[in-house]
Amino acid sequence: MSKFSITVASPESSPEPFDHNFTEVFKANLYKTKGNPYDEVNFHSTPVGREQIYKTLVRELSQADSSCNVSLLGEAGIGKTTLLQAIKHGLHEYAGLVVIDVQILGWQKDDNPSSFFKQLYAALCDALAITEEARQYVDSYASFHEALEPLAKQWRFLLIMDDFDRMLNHSFFNFTFFSNLRALGDCSRSRWAYFLLSRRSIATICDHPQIKESKFWALFDEHRHVLGGLSEDAVQVLSTRPLQNRFDVKKAAELKKMVDLIQAISGGHPYTLRLSLSKLWQATDKQQELDIYGLKRLVFAHFKKIWEQRSEQEKNLLRQLAYGKEVNQQCGDYDYLVKRGLVVQNKIFSIDFNENIKTHSFDKKQNIIIKILYIIIKFLYKDMSNFPFWERLNQLAILLTIKGGIQ
Repeated sequence: MSKFSITVASPESSPEPFDHNFTEVFKANLYKTKGNPYDEVNFHSTPVGREQIYKTLVRELSQADSSCNVSLLGEAGIGKTTLLQAIKHGLHEYAGLVVIDVQILGWQKDDNPSSFFKQLYAALCDALAITEEARQYVDSYASFHEALEPLAKQWRFLLIMDDFDRMLNHSFFNFTFFSNLRALGDCSRSRWAYFLLSRRSIATICDHPQIKESKFWALFDEHRHVLGGLSEDAVQVLSTRPLQNRFDVKKAAELKKMVDLIQAISGGHPYTLRLSLSKLWQATDKQQELDIYGLKRLVFAHFKKIWEQRSEQEKNLLRQLAYGKEVNQQCGDYDYLVKRGLVVQNKIFSIDFNENIKTHSFDKKQNIIIKILYIIIKFLYKDMSNFPFWERLNQLAILLTIKGGIQ
């Protein structure tokens, strides 16, 4: 399997106008969609509400006169890869641009920097239809750089590294490797640029010795972007449009109630929103009520991952917000949480994420007591629907089942 996916725009191509309205595309596609519109394939086919950041990124990545290195950071499930697919499609129309997508998961332990550049050159030659006679011998970064210059007279190159965090897990992606990538990006004759997508911040990535010492991170000083949650308008379109045909006028109030609840739980986060709406769609298919508590278990599992990615300073800020305390909105950590979509209008983006933080401020002893109490009550009462503390205890039980919860 090839470790590089390469698309080539013809040198005679001309830029496609910035007229992509993903929201309208999504609405139009609803009439063609078969089955659940919230399954992964259908939902991730169009980055609804991302028109502005799409235009910005395509404009920066398609610059013909200079190499523009761009980074896009965001939480897991925030929609980076969905947006990337749309961007790659948009870049197809830019004259002489070669887009190279590195398949991060394809690299094995026996790979090394030399094999990376050797395989990259072979993939480029195949994509550009370079004859065997015209190809140069490449077995290192130095020979790759030399072989690239003749190609750069006709083509520009953009290397995409999605899920960049995982790239750091490979031992051969070391100081020398990233130093070479830095040198390649610095050389104007190579006409070589990078598009990096990551969950972790540039600051955190810079602390990794392989990156810090190579100065590779400095390439992205001018064009750093953070992808946050969806706007209220985008959430509304995604939540109501596909479901309207499933609820008649008499049930419009019921639909609004369910959608409002799902929006409050997901907080405009694309992954949890899709997950929630998909469960609602499946429930209506079977003419059943939505299993709210089962849904919360799935959502909490994802929220836990988001929490674990936070620094201690960010966690402290989120704890203060969860309890309604005043925080310093001028500090960098607060601004970063806002950009990532975790704080909206000085509140935590999701009521469930907020509750998750508050509940797990309990110490371990309290957690054990609550869990034992819940088990006893559940054993004694077969029908819990009338039990006055059912709602609270069930919430606690859900949280406590997520491997001890957020610490």
